Amino acid sequence: MKRVTYIITWIAIVATLWFGIDAMGETRSFSAFLILFVVIIPYLLGLWLLRISRVKKVIRLVSGIVSLLAIAGVYMLYRSLVLYPDAQSGMVFLVLPVYQFPVMLLTAAAVWIMQRAK
Repeated sequence: MKRVTYIITWIAIVATLWFGIDAMGETRSFSAFLILFVVIIPYLLGLWLLRISRVKKVIRLVSGIVSLLAIAGVYMLYRSLVLYPDAQSGMVFLVLPVYQFPVMLLTAAAVWIMQRAK
């Protein structure tokens, strides 16, 4: 289960970087790459949580949440940048972490509590 989640998350990271660099066009700047880094931080946090998880229930919980966030994040990017592009499509890079960070922080708290209760 861990291996599948690692693969899904790394595909999401690559897809996010791909969409981000493609959305930048010819105007690539340091701040744009900084925003891309902020967008992939929840995925990296999920991979770290999966790596430190030792209890089977915790591994299942983290795998499910991280996979769901990765798939939903790539879908939101695809939907806003490819399916229905408009002038505000780039805003998805600012909105996406706002939804993902709280979920990952709650997941981190749950992992900490469940691993200590072991």
